[in-house]
Formats: sequence, C-alpha cells, structure tokens
Amino acid sequence: GNEGKYYIQMGNKDLNADEFETLPTENIGEQGTWDIAKGSDDYLRRVSILEWDTISGSTSAGSNSIVFSPRGFLTNPAGDFNSGYITISFVNKIAYSKGISDIFKVNITRTGTTRLENALMNSPYADGTPGTAATSTSD
Repeated sequence: GNEGKYYIQMGNKDLNADEFETLPTENIGEQGTWDIAKGSDDYLRRVSILEWDTISGSTSAGSNSIVFSPRGFLTNPAGDFNSGYITISFVNKIAYSKGISDIFKVNITRTGTTRLENALMNSPYADGTPGTAATSTSD
C-alpha cells in the first residue's frame, strides 16, 4: 500500500523548544503536512515511504522526530544515527512489484547535510562516491 506521512513543524524557542506547531503558522505560510497515502491530497500512486527503525528524536519533540536547530544541525541523540545517518527510504512500488529493489535513501547527517543514494542509478562519479572530490578546484 501507499504509506507515509510527515510534518514540518516549528518550535516555540530557538533551542530546547517544548511546544511544536505544524506549518503553516502565522509567520510562515508553507504547507506543513505531507501524506502520500491513498485518498490524501498528496497521494503518490507509485511511491511509499518504508518503515524505519525507531529513532529517539528530541526529548521535546518526541520519538520518531528529526529536529533541526536554528543553525541547521540535528539535535537528535547519537544513537539515532545508524552508520552516521538517519535514513528515510522511498520505494518505487512498480519496480518492487517486479522484484527490483529501486529504493531512494535520503541520508541525513548530524550536521544537517543530506545525501541521496540509489543502487540502480549510474553514478556520474569515477569512484562511485557522490559529492565534491577532495582534489577539485574552483574552475
């Protein structure tokens, strides 16, 4: 089935917020809830978010939450970062029904940077590692 729902929320304090409000708020007028399940406004027929391991989240935001500080760093405890990332996986259900594991993983580091991985993509990088090479120049 189509599964997956997430919220974008804003805390009431810059640090250690104890209350969270789902966008849109009075200050920010953007959509704050995405539900890709069947029958929802954001329904994605061929995509599902895979269930992930329980993450502790922030003590103020509760479990299974990813909390960014005002500087863009994650405030989640170290135990939430398996292999250095918190990973959210999106599955291509059409490929999955044919026995092909076409899963896009969004890996989020403690510093708030993200990395997209997909085993089926042809990497444009010589060594198969995405990102900017250590030997690159500004040219």
